[in-house]
Amino acid sequence: MSKLGVLLPTRQGPQHAHVTARQTVQQAVRAEALGFDSIWVGESVLARPRFDPITMLSALAVQTSRVGIGTAILMGALHPPVLLAQRLATLDCLSGGRLTIGIGLGADTPGARREYETAGVPYGERLGRTLETVRACRTLWSADPAAMEDSAPGRQTKYWDLRGVELYPKPFQPGGPKFWSSASPFVEKALARVPRVYDGWIPNPPSAEMFRKGWDVIASQPGSASTPAALTRAAYLSLCSDDSAERANMLLDRFCRDYYGYSLTDAQKYQAFFAGTHRQCIDWLQGYVDAGAEHIVLRVPDTDFDSHLTQIAEKIVPQLTRHNG
Repeated sequence: MSKLGVLLPTRQGPQHAHVTARQTVQQAVRAEALGFDSIWVGESVLARPRFDPITMLSALAVQTSRVGIGTAILMGALHPPVLLAQRLATLDCLSGGRLTIGIGLGADTPGARREYETAGVPYGERLGRTLETVRACRTLWSADPAAMEDSAPGRQTKYWDLRGVELYPKPFQPGGPKFWSSASPFVEKALARVPRVYDGWIPNPPSAEMFRKGWDVIASQPGSASTPAALTRAAYLSLCSDDSAERANMLLDRFCRDYYGYSLTDAQKYQAFFAGTHRQCIDWLQGYVDAGAEHIVLRVPDTDFDSHLTQIAEKIVPQLTRHNG
């Protein structure tokens, strides 16, 4: 069965300081009560400032009991792997094994480049560091004696030397939480890496057809470390549903202009954005479910977030035909 999650608004700054940390916790509790399967938070330090995702998820973990928690998306290369592995292991223990890590590189923008620079990470190393960080975390989380070998994945790289490092605590989930890649459906090389390195795929594809085509590329890769059947197919989708299609489009266009600095029409060329009536939104989401999405993470405009969340739970979720494999 497909699962449905929601991204919580955590953006801060002069134009976005209308959500407090405590309000975010309250929104997470409400999302769980409304029946959503998961709650997610994003990461950006400078480019699009927001609350630290691991700190925030720690608070959400102890205030909820059923929903999955996750990052959409964690910028893995910004974090030293030993510290990241320890923090994520602690978070997984706090949540009782409900953690999933959506991980990626972020868009190539001046703000993103500045973010890497101030973190002491050369921008050109972001891909290599991300891949090795995933491998290092898994090695550090493992209880297998082979994980202590100097040759274990992620121990010796051109970025760090983790020989002899033994990390505790171990995560609640045996082997640690799953990593889902945000690999772009536009980039075939990125798609080809997914089954070799990650446990799932959580792209932001502008159409259900592109989602399907991207998955076909992933599923066709030879010699994968994990079979396509073992990978979770997720989709990160931005949605605005309203009784009036005109009002929904206006609200989502305003969100895009405030968040990205360009229109909804421009955003739809590269990312999954849709605005319309409840019936139109059901049909749009159903397209991704029919294309194989097993877990959908919804982002809604953060103005009047609670109202949007309630409308989705009451008017859209019950009408979706869930994916059955």
